[in-house]
Amino acid sequence: MNDYTSTSNDTFNARHKSSVEVVQDFIPPPQFDELLAFNNCILVGPRGSGKTTLLKMLQAPALLSWNKTKTTNETASVKFIGIFVAADVRWAKQLELVTKDIEKPALRTAIHECAFSNFVSLALIEALEKSLALAILRPKSTDSDEFDRTQQAELSKKLSDIWKTQSTPSFSALKHALRVQQSELQKISSRLALTSSADQAFVDYPFIGLGWLNSFTLAIETINDHLNLENQKWALLVDELEIIPQDLLERIMSPLRSTSGNLVFKYALSQTGAGSKFLSSNEEDIPRQSNDFSIIPLWNEKKEDTRNFASKLLSHALKNKGVIRTDIELSEALGLSGSAEETTDAEIENDSGRISIEQRKKIFLELEKKDTSFNEFLNSKKIDISDLPTSDKITNGTLVRKITPLVYLRNHLLKSWTREKYVKRSKISSQPYQRFPNILDLTEGNPRWILNLAETLASETRKKGTSINAQGVQASAISAFTDRFISMLKVYPIGSTQNKTSITPYGFLQLLAEHIQEKIFFNSFSPDPALSFTIDGQSATEFGEFISICIHLGALVFVDTEVSKESVFVTGASGLQGRHVRICHRLAPEFFLPLRAGRHIKMYSALTKVKDDIIVEKPTKPLETFKRELKAPDVHSQLKLF
Repeated sequence: MNDYTSTSNDTFNARHKSSVEVVQDFIPPPQFDELLAFNNCILVGPRGSGKTTLLKMLQAPALLSWNKTKTTNETASVKFIGIFVAADVRWAKQLELVTKDIEKPALRTAIHECAFSNFVSLALIEALEKSLALAILRPKSTDSDEFDRTQQAELSKKLSDIWKTQSTPSFSALKHALRVQQSELQKISSRLALTSSADQAFVDYPFIGLGWLNSFTLAIETINDHLNLENQKWALLVDELEIIPQDLLERIMSPLRSTSGNLVFKYALSQTGAGSKFLSSNEEDIPRQSNDFSIIPLWNEKKEDTRNFASKLLSHALKNKGVIRTDIELSEALGLSGSAEETTDAEIENDSGRISIEQRKKIFLELEKKDTSFNEFLNSKKIDISDLPTSDKITNGTLVRKITPLVYLRNHLLKSWTREKYVKRSKISSQPYQRFPNILDLTEGNPRWILNLAETLASETRKKGTSINAQGVQASAISAFTDRFISMLKVYPIGSTQNKTSITPYGFLQLLAEHIQEKIFFNSFSPDPALSFTIDGQSATEFGEFISICIHLGALVFVDTEVSKESVFVTGASGLQGRHVRICHRLAPEFFLPLRAGRHIKMYSALTKVKDDIIVEKPTKPLETFKRELKAPDVHSQLKLF
């Protein structure tokens, strides 16, 4: 992680919302039911994929609020009390600064663990208070099931003993005591930096010698015992593990081997983060997938599933903003695309109502007249445009459906094509990416991107004073939606000192996109062009940092046909090698790419010509794209990226 992340303002990041606020815009993804199970698990996904939202939804107040809005068969039972701990980049950076002068690794780790333990303890008290107030937790007693001030004082004093704070008479006083401990860490670190006073520091501040897991487990057992709830279940929910210091991360991950029958751990982790390396270690004491925890990847392998989720969330957001009526389907509100990929049997049977046979014939005929290679392709396959087949029961029907989106794009871009030269249109629009479901595909099913698109569509609708169905509204919204992501990719730094370069993640992706453009537009027409990349050994070794960052940001998407939960983690060059990726659809309007994966080619073949530009520190020429040049992002725009 880097400094840029700590200063960016992710407008739609659930980190800034309370659990009840998260509920208001929550649409459960397919993985939600699996997450509710009482077991150890790790949520894995790129930035914006909904990890924080899902963890916050596991808090008791969120589930209670969620259930009030649902029918009986849609409710989620509260199997455990969720304790949410939000890791924070600022906290992680501050912790590193505080401990930088401590020479002994063991002493530095002690401070790291103490800080984390403090956050966990505060989160536990918050969860306990809210659960008691909402009567989710009800103490079993022969006299009364009310949790009065006397009981609170007794429990607070017990927890004070465990956490080595001053004796406290209430939860409020206990939280204050924990915050006081927190404020002491800088002073303690200064003492630990002086080896001569290290031993005395542990005597003066005994709480720094507590192991976080032991004190946390003991606190849970004490609470259950005090409330006479022997089998009460709890879940520790820790977000953004990738930003936590490595020495602390290993201590946080170790409990995945499970500890208490009443406690489980649910963590969120980027698949390219430091935690991935830890879990991929061959050491015997490292937790193992399947045996000790389950993996929940936050992406859908099937385009149909991605569209279904994106449609629900986008529709919900637009209706909340008053942009579309509550009684209208999203497909009707946005209008139907004429260039969408068919994904279901029903769509294949009736062309989804998006493009008629006559429209399809018209597009094929236009390209045939101006593109000699397409004319030759039709002749070689004996495809007669006047009797264009689209059914699986007819020869070439499947082929015609498959190539229609490619024909649509090539026809839209090219003015003419011969073996001697090609001529592009002077103006290329985002029309192929507008309307339903193409505009959904741009989001990749990423919840934060979907909400960003909803906000952009609503803004353009209000600005232009017309309906969301208008081409001008959707064109402007797609441009803003794409540009916002590009702005981040253009300023996101490559942190390694090995690759000192002026190339940004955007520049790296631009190189890959140009290679694809050459294949699908400027070469002879191909019914199956290469649209994705196999990360070969050379690419993984030389450009691994670029690739990993692009994966983390969601700019590169895995398209492995046999990807399993056991292979979701990417651990350096060795973990990248052999994986298949494509440029995300959010960048498709920028590079004018089809909304599909296609077959794979070796990534190095797209990078060989520019190897020196990336490795050597020197300016590079921007490659030609099919879109207007972006203005250099100003400070204000950089604060509202993504």
